[in-house]
Amino acid sequence: MGRAEPKERSAGVLFALGTGVLFSLSGCALFGPAPEPVPMIEGSVPEPVVSARADPVPDPVVSEPVEAPPRVMEPPVVAADATVAILYSGSAAAQRVIVDHIGNGLTAPGWTVHRVDLDRLDSSMPADAGTEWEVSLVAAVGPDALAIARQRYAGIDIVYCQVLDAGTEPEASDTQTIRSVAAMPPLTLQFAAWASLDPKLERIGLITSARFAAGLTDAVAAAEAIGARLDHRISTSDRETLYIFRRLAPEIDGLWLAPDSTVLSAAVIGEMLDLAAELDLGVLVFNEGLLARGGLITVLAPEAHVGSLVVDALEAIRSRAGESLPLETPLSEGTVRVNAEVAAALGLSGPIATEWVIRE
Repeated sequence: MGRAEPKERSAGVLFALGTGVLFSLSGCALFGPAPEPVPMIEGSVPEPVVSARADPVPDPVVSEPVEAPPRVMEPPVVAADATVAILYSGSAAAQRVIVDHIGNGLTAPGWTVHRVDLDRLDSSMPADAGTEWEVSLVAAVGPDALAIARQRYAGIDIVYCQVLDAGTEPEASDTQTIRSVAAMPPLTLQFAAWASLDPKLERIGLITSARFAAGLTDAVAAAEAIGARLDHRISTSDRETLYIFRRLAPEIDGLWLAPDSTVLSAAVIGEMLDLAAELDLGVLVFNEGLLARGGLITVLAPEAHVGSLVVDALEAIRSRAGESLPLETPLSEGTVRVNAEVAAALGLSGPIATEWVIRE
């Protein structure tokens, strides 16, 4: 049997329990009669009950206005004055026209332009000839001008154009910017013009060196855009190019004669054009001389367009924005010229325009 707890402890527990219930339920009608209601006089408004312990309302916090830091305005980029030497071969009519367009585009204040006709220079001129001009920019028109610019204007920014095959790309440096303007319109324009002249063009032959073949992605895409296929072969010499063409000619609808000087020579080009005439093959050539020699069509760079792009590049470099330019600025239009006699001999029907402009 368990030990009985003392009566004093039991009474204390009961008192504590009763007290707790009382406090937790105070105000309930279960523990006493409800208070008498306060009589309301009609038309009277009861006074609000105000707690004697209400906390005072704190004053609103007014923050001090924070002044924005003064805006630092970047000073505008002011292009420095520039002296430009335009190098070209005066015996080339197209180069003379481009030089005129470049010169006409650099007439704003701050430009000083010197035109240097390489055909009139003495071959014994010293290597530092022209430095008395304090040239800050060079525009080189044509391959000879580019060679001279690279040799005599080391460290000076160069923009060149009318160079079909620059060979090893000119290397720039931290102190020199070298940019170019494309010598030919995009192949998309060239092939589109060719296809408009010869709608049956489905297989295009091309023979180049391995070096030239590395950049043919655009050519493949341009051929596909007109529904044609590019049949490309690699050669190592001009005589091998002629041999490959003899075997390839019966399998193609036309030949794209690309400007790859490593596997072409004047003599071989002449033989290829003669063979193409015998086999009724149209040839897309890269200059007017080859068009007159027996090519069907050529798409040339408009001189005014080229000159304008050269001016844009020079202005960008002068304004210290040369690094934003692509290594080669593409053309967006071309001048199409057709050998009407060859077109007629190939039986191309319909009215044939001998010249028009094509744009992207």
